[in-house]
Amino acid sequence: MRQFIHYINLAFVGIGAISAIIYGEEALVIYFYLAAFQFLTGFIILAANSLSYKNALPEILIYWALVLLYFIVVINVDINKTLMLLIIPILIAMYHCFMTFKLKKL
Repeated sequence: MRQFIHYINLAFVGIGAISAIIYGEEALVIYFYLAAFQFLTGFIILAANSLSYKNALPEILIYWALVLLYFIVVINVDINKTLMLLIIPILIAMYHCFMTFKLKKL
């Protein structure tokens, strides 16, 4: 199951990054589905692995700290819309891919 989540996550991130390069801000619809998938799997991973895989807990908490930091700080700062809406979220999504990859190996 962890391997399946990792590959679906990789596909979402790849499609999101490619669509952002090609379509720009019109790719936000794909980012919405990517975010929904990653929030759902992030909650599942946090609940399932926080007790059983103690060595993966720091990565999980770093992911949620990045998400929280994004919604508290980055959204409220007046910066370039492309950076705020496309680049920073895909970097957080890539970290989520790293996290699912690491959990796949456990």
